[in-house]
Amino acid sequence: MREIKTHQNSEFTRDHIRVYAVDEPGAGGACHEYQVDAVPTPGTQNFIALTTAINFQHGPLKETPVNGITDEALLAVVEDRLSAFCEGEFPSAETKEARDHIRLALEQLAKRQRDRSERGVAGKSEK
Repeated sequence: MREIKTHQNSEFTRDHIRVYAVDEPGAGGACHEYQVDAVPTPGTQNFIALTTAINFQHGPLKETPVNGITDEALLAVVEDRLSAFCEGEFPSAETKEARDHIRLALEQLAKRQRDRSERGVAGKSEK
């Protein structure tokens, strides 16, 4: 298990949110299983440790049954949350910019998918 620390931008995230890549990289070089742990502050009432598993699709869809989520699905969740924050009580330019970058990431992944579809390699273990 490999710890990921790129989310640690505050004392809270350093002390209370742990992210791990659980499995070894597969075909294409990416891991497929992640774990996120929320660690309570000692003595905190009504807050228990929470572990969330995130499992990504392992294998191309035309060769492997659906067995996890896509990058696009996870980005869509983050984009939805950031959009809500942009419209909420405490909007910020930084949150809007982060949301816009997530939207750009989704657009680029859609462009890649269109390209792969046009070349007839979408959902296959081919370049």
